Amino acid sequence: VQGDLRNYGARAAGASLALSLRDPAGGVVAEATLPGDRIEGEASRTFDLRATVAAPRLWSAEVPTLYTLLLE
Repeated sequence: VQGDLRNYGARAAGASLALSLRDPAGGVVAEATLPGDRIEGEASRTFDLRATVAAPRLWSAEVPTLYTLLLE
């Protein structure tokens, strides 16, 4: 997952990010975290989080396996 964290405030602030991928039953199949960091006021930081799913259940029209990605 790639994206940007933006601090819309005027002062520097701490930021962190956690990724959690859940299978259809709600079980966590992959996780990743971005360590805490400071972002200057009115600035942004590009992030790149990677996680590996050990045994993914593939999606098909007959069996649509849907995963949920949570970013916190």
